Amino acid sequence: MKLNCVTEPIQEAEEQAQQLDLLPPEKRGPLHGIPVSIKESISLKGYDCTGGLQALAFQKMERDAEIVQVLKNLGAVPFMRTNFPQGLMTFACSNPIYGQTLHPLDSKRGPGGSSGGEGALIGGGGSIIGIGSDIGGSIRIPSCVCGVYGLKPTAGRIGSKGHYAVGSGQTLVKLSVGPMARDMGGLVLATKAVLSQEHCKLSPLLPPVPFRNEIFEKKNPMRIGFYTKIDGLQSHPGGVRALYQAKAALESRGHTVIEFQPPLNLSAFFELYVSAVFGDDGKEVRKYLDKDVVDRCNH
Repeated sequence: MKLNCVTEPIQEAEEQAQQLDLLPPEKRGPLHGIPVSIKESISLKGYDCTGGLQALAFQKMERDAEIVQVLKNLGAVPFMRTNFPQGLMTFACSNPIYGQTLHPLDSKRGPGGSSGGEGALIGGGGSIIGIGSDIGGSIRIPSCVCGVYGLKPTAGRIGSKGHYAVGSGQTLVKLSVGPMARDMGGLVLATKAVLSQEHCKLSPLLPPVPFRNEIFEKKNPMRIGFYTKIDGLQSHPGGVRALYQAKAALESRGHTVIEFQPPLNLSAFFELYVSAVFGDDGKEVRKYLDKDVVDRCNH
């Protein structure tokens, strides 16, 4: 089954891997030789970074994004670039340049978005670690839909410089760049490696705080809240079932898990979130879409 999750292979990946293997063991990084897939909206030197907009095609990037530089310094090998929805602001995975991505297990369904190409490639066994991005669920949704692991870090924890930048003027709702992986071990490995001092040297605005392993491995009981609906909008039955299974598993390990109703309603979502993300009333995005084929995922 063709998933159409890859926008293009990274031609120099094999050569980079061969060069890394020439290094003596003491100079090899913590991600030595690991192939990593990268969402196309993250800049890679010599490749386009379109965001699914035809006006941005055929404009090769002059330098790698921060996260790509960090990965290469750690010994990782970027080897594939992956698909996303036009403009990156929907939960689908389709655009007029690269087409539609399919779910790795069911061709009648999509992989979620906007990091859907990563979700499909990892979920289909084509990558073990990838890098996506997230504002309103773009790592979390495809991770859930495709059965893989993903982390949306706190905004500013991992550098996002070099990410597709249409609509970047607003600063209230910030983008997060984060890892996705086939299993929990891969996700933790990538997160620990990326939160390095080398990363902070590239971006002095990042907090110079390494992965807090003592907190990650802490066994103290926690108090955790969850909800299944907002303002009458009910979660899908499969999602609700998964939440209650997680609740039972956490309680069996001594944690307190409480269901609550969040004060946020849907009108507040549109008034606050959408108004902030499209603070210019969507003029910058429309400037590109008015001259483009508007993908059905944006209808």
